[in-house]
Amino acid sequence: MHSAIKRVELVSYATGTKYETIKRRITLGEKNGKFYNSFAKSAALWEPEEGMEEEEEEEEEEEEEEEEEEEEEEEEGEEEEEEEEEEEEE
Repeated sequence: MHSAIKRVELVSYATGTKYETIKRRITLGEKNGKFYNSFAKSAALWEPEEGMEEEEEEEEEEEEEEEEEEEEEEEEGEEEEEEEEEEEEE
């Protein structure tokens, strides 16, 4: 049972989906650029397939861009509020 669960989790991670068992959430850690599955009694070494690293980098870049856009929108909103307050004071 455990080996089947491990295989499913590794495949799920490789395809980019997050897998959660009923009993407990599986945690994956990265060490020296290689992935270890903490569910296994002894950490099972798993290397990402070719092309996966590029996909991960693209996803990270997209997330960073979204965060920057959100920050810019927040700053614009704050500036507008300050201008409104100044107008009210006058």
